[in-house]
Amino acid sequence: DAEKIREFNMMSNEFGKVNKAIQDEYSAMVGSRPNSKDSIYNVLMPRFQENMKKFSESAFKFVQENKDNLAGFFAAGNIDQSLYEQELIAYAEEVKSKFPKNSAVQSFADKMISLKPVSVGQIAPDFELPDAQGVNHKLSDFKGKYVLLDFWASWCAPCREENPNIVKQYQAFKSKNFTVLGVSLDEDKSDWLKAIKDDNLSWTHLSELKRWDGKVTLLYKVEGIPASFLLDPQGKIVAKNLRGADLQQFLEKTLY
Repeated sequence: DAEKIREFNMMSNEFGKVNKAIQDEYSAMVGSRPNSKDSIYNVLMPRFQENMKKFSESAFKFVQENKDNLAGFFAAGNIDQSLYEQELIAYAEEVKSKFPKNSAVQSFADKMISLKPVSVGQIAPDFELPDAQGVNHKLSDFKGKYVLLDFWASWCAPCREENPNIVKQYQAFKSKNFTVLGVSLDEDKSDWLKAIKDDNLSWTHLSELKRWDGKVTLLYKVEGIPASFLLDPQGKIVAKNLRGADLQQFLEKTLY
């Protein structure tokens, strides 16, 4: 295993060097043109993401080739779970029985297997929650449409940054059998309602006002926000955590 882990580390370091070179290039360019920070970021970020994508591909290939040793497990811990969720769940189911006495393997396997009910390809678990007026809504009430189930909160800066994009997609696709269902992790009702109003979020909003302890937050294994699940008209999860241009591209491809 040690030799294999060394092999993986060498591969990982090669991708790390590329990332560092891109970061150094960014720092140097911003240093000489501080006012162009955003446009420099927009040029270099796709290269960074492409390198990370290639790293995940190589790492997963390594995992598949090393299912029978712990080097594969070591590599699995370096893969972006959001991109390889289904593959890692399948790997976890396989590896769990191979290393019954290894607590790290067992804990990783249990965590990945626990994500299966809310992974792509599964029917989204139904739930019922109140809106701001106290009226209960079920997720299954929205069947027949594509639904973006969006977990967010007023206090979450990345959620608030993404909201204008969701508003844009909602306006563009709501006549094409698409809607959004917001589930907020707020605790303070007035903060929640103010954010809905300030960000012009004109779809159905539900909340237990229990932060991370809401039963639906726990049911959907939400450990960070924004988190979203895109459901097809049958209620099946067809994508997760689509943001920015990715959400728009998915909806254009699916709804046109």
